[in-house]
Parts: sequence; C-alpha cells; structure tokens
Amino acid sequence: MKNRLSMNLLFYIVLCSLCFILLTTAFQLYMDYRKDLAAVQENIQFIESSYLQALAVSAYDMDEEQLKLQLQGILQLQDIEYLEIIEPRAAGEVTIAAQGNPDSRKDILHEFSLEYSHSPAQTLKAGKLRITASLEGVYQRLWAKALIILVSNAVQIFLASFCIFLIIQFFVARHITKMADYTRQLRPDKLDRKLILDHNSGKLWDQDELDQLIASINEMQIRLFKDIEKRKQTEKALKDSEQRFRFILDSLPDMVLEVDSELKILWANKTALNSNFDAVGQTCYKAFPGNETVCEGCNCIKALDTGKIEIDIMHQSASKAGKENYWENMGVPLKDSNGNTISLLQISRNVTDRELSRVKELEFEARLQQSQKMESIGTLAGGIAHDFNNILFPILGYTEMLLMDIPEDS
Repeated sequence: MKNRLSMNLLFYIVLCSLCFILLTTAFQLYMDYRKDLAAVQENIQFIESSYLQALAVSAYDMDEEQLKLQLQGILQLQDIEYLEIIEPRAAGEVTIAAQGNPDSRKDILHEFSLEYSHSPAQTLKAGKLRITASLEGVYQRLWAKALIILVSNAVQIFLASFCIFLIIQFFVARHITKMADYTRQLRPDKLDRKLILDHNSGKLWDQDELDQLIASINEMQIRLFKDIEKRKQTEKALKDSEQRFRFILDSLPDMVLEVDSELKILWANKTALNSNFDAVGQTCYKAFPGNETVCEGCNCIKALDTGKIEIDIMHQSASKAGKENYWENMGVPLKDSNGNTISLLQISRNVTDRELSRVKELEFEARLQQSQKMESIGTLAGGIAHDFNNILFPILGYTEMLLMDIPEDS
C-alpha cells in the first residue's frame, strides 16, 4: 500500500484527537455539572430570600389561592420539581398547599420554616416549606451538550485530519514513495542515475529535511559506485594475478599441492594432476606415495607445528617397477593477516637423476682415490727401491773390487 505512512499518521492523529476530545468533553461536562449544581443552590437561596416572607403571610392567613400562585411562580425556577407547605398539627404534619410532581426524583431536599412576625417582639410559625429539586434536567442538558460537543469536535477533527492527510501526502508521502521506487530499481549498472524530487527549487537555503536525505542518498550512491568500480578493479587484478600465478605453478616441473591441517589436498598444479588426476580431495600421503598413514618425518606436519618453512631430507620410495625414486619435499605454511596458519603448500621435486648422478660421482671419486692410492704406493715403492739401490751399488762395487784382489779359493 503506497499511502500506508499517511494512513498510519491519519489513524494516530484521529485516535489522539478523539482521546483529547473525550478528555476535554469530560472536563467541560464536569464543570457544567458543578455549575448546574451551583445554579440549583442559588435558586434555593433565591427562594429563601425572595419568597419565604410572602409564603409565611399567605400561610398564616390561610390564603390557599395566593399560596398556589406563589408556589407556581417558584416552580418556574429551573430544576425545582415539587413544592409543598406543611402545617404542624397535633395529629401530625398536614400539607395545606402543593405544586409540582410529587413522584419526581428527590436528589436535593430543603426545608425552610415559615415564620410570621406581628411585631419585632412576636414571631409566629406558620408552617414549613419543603423544596424538592431533581438533577434529571441537569443530566439531560449534560447529555445534550456532550452530544453537541462530540459531534462538532468530531467533524472538526475529521476535517483537520483529512487536511493533514493531504498535506502529508503532498509534502512527504509521495516523495517517500518515489524514493522507495528509486531504491527498489537501483542496480549496480545504474548507480550513475541521481534521485531528484520536484518539491522545491533546490537552492541551498530552501532545502528541507527531504532535500538533505536526498543529498545523502546521492552521496551514498556516488561512494557506492566508486567502491564498486574499485572493487571490480581489485577483483580483476586479483583474478589476473591468480591466473598468472596459476600459470606459473602449472608450468613448474615440480608437484605443488595446497593441503589443509589434515593433509587433505585442496588444490594441485598440472604436474601433480598429471601424476594423479583424482588427487584433489584425497590426503597427500595416499594420493602420491600410496600410504595409508602419514609419511615418516612429514615436512608439512613440521611446518604446521613450527609455523616455518621445512625441507626434509631426501625421501626415497620404491616405485611399482621397483625403481628407487628420490624426492625433495618442502612444506610452506600459508598464513592469514593475523598470522594464523590456514593451509600448507607442499612442493615436491623429483631428484632421482641428480641423486643417481651423485652416486655415480661418488663411485668414480672412490675409484679415482683408489688408483691415486695405488699410484702413490707405486711411487713410494719406486723411491724406496731407488734409495735401496743407491745403497747397494757401492756395496756391490767394493765387493767386486775385493773379489778381484783375493785369490779364487779364498
């Protein structure tokens, strides 16, 4: 419902106005009630001051016609319902004159003594005047006033409420409806369209709260547009960076795996997938070595515990063909902005050829060292023989010379 705000405001205005009308009407009726009661008392006081003396004379003279006329005159006073003059006698009180309705409601009763004075020194009692006043007329007048007040005020309230409804609808509700339609139609590709209302000139000194709200919405829209453009650029840069790094990692001859804390593979590069296309989702030790338990000395477990890069010693495993393979494994912890390890990067490089070449080099070096040892021993032996020959040469020379000087049978 487009006019829901206006209708709600209209409803609450009418409700508050009715409550106010009831309160003010009740207060006004209460004041009128007190005023009518005071008027009844004033009428009784007026009877006391204006009619008692004349009634006492007529009662003393037993002039019933005069009493009747006088009581009829008193009966014209408002809310006086019944009047009677009572004369005390030996058998009891006797009504000698009465006017009005004796069956009316007896809300207020007053009795006045009728005293007749022959002289200042002598006063005679001529009877009593009993006055009965009813509040039924007061209540009727109050109900009539209440009805008139309620009807007139209700008409005024409804007219005022309708005018307020039109004013709110013209100055507020229709603009709020337009703003709601505008925000409902907002799309990321339509953020460059501003919200404009046609309720004033748009000058700074003429701006009201709606203009300030619209300005805030437009400013928020501009900031949102800039943020979205900036986020698009950032997302594009991240996507390009991700593609670039993915291309680099897929181009590596090494197997690169991203694993979680339970060593389950979250991502694998092309080299790893070429070895096992179903590697993602499995544990690294089951996907590649084919073990059922974690590899001994696993570098990822060490990296998870230490939070540092761990490189293990060459890991040797026999392939299905019985060939020994050598792998160099590296565990790299990947951390968030708070320094907490969220995953691990395992890089495995096949170094079998390098290790086999190294073994051959070691064997060649061992044979070379053996030949060098033999050559050294030969050189040493040749040197010793030469030195020993140098010692034997003069001995043999002198021996030959002696043999030449001594006889043959010596």
